[in-house]
Amino acid sequence: MKTSRLPMAVSTALVLLLFASAASATLIGNLNITSGAGGVTVSATNIDWFPPVGAPDGPFVVGGGTTMTYGPGNTLVAAGNTGRILDLTLGVTVLPLAGFMTFDSLPISLDLTNIGPGPASTNCAGLAVGDSCSPYAGSPFYLTLVRDFLGNLSTAVVLPVGGTATDNTPGVSIWRGAFTTQLTGVTPVQVQSTIGTPTNPGGSITSSHSGSFTVDFVGVPEPATMMLMGSGLALVGLLRRRRS
Repeated sequence: MKTSRLPMAVSTALVLLLFASAASATLIGNLNITSGAGGVTVSATNIDWFPPVGAPDGPFVVGGGTTMTYGPGNTLVAAGNTGRILDLTLGVTVLPLAGFMTFDSLPISLDLTNIGPGPASTNCAGLAVGDSCSPYAGSPFYLTLVRDFLGNLSTAVVLPVGGTATDNTPGVSIWRGAFTTQLTGVTPVQVQSTIGTPTNPGGSITSSHSGSFTVDFVGVPEPATMMLMGSGLALVGLLRRRRS
């Protein structure tokens, strides 16, 4: 009886090992980015990452604290890696947007499937520190009243985003998080009055930006791994039948 249990245990462990290998060979972890020498200009109708000013995209730099890995070898995305972010024209950009964030030298693509929304309230006057508002109804980004390190009232402009992520392996991951920029000495109601609305646009705001995102594995093992897993499960079943 002990002799028959050993192969079955080994086979079961093999199947679990194959599954764990397949699951880990895809994008997973935390991704932090900064604008580097670039920045972002936000208006009621456009989000323009620069340079260049205007279409089609702008740069980002991977920041410290990034733990995201990719590929069959679970390679770490290192701080200092660079990439591009596609500009967004509100009401014109169609989702899903493939290749929203791509890396200059890595086989990684973060596709955009959802933006925002911000809070329902558009009352940006008289906010308490930590409270938020949308600059206009349906805005994908929102404004939060904060204090900077000197204690001055400032505004954090937050753009929640998410979607799917792929690398050079067959698995698929999901990513979610937010871009943030902080406007020192400017209140949310001032930002609201500056940019206007899509039907009555005003000016724009320009600043550096950062982003923090979580990437989780949700895909399925690649076909070859599925075949090996199937063979392992079949072997387990055969051993059970022989034992009976």
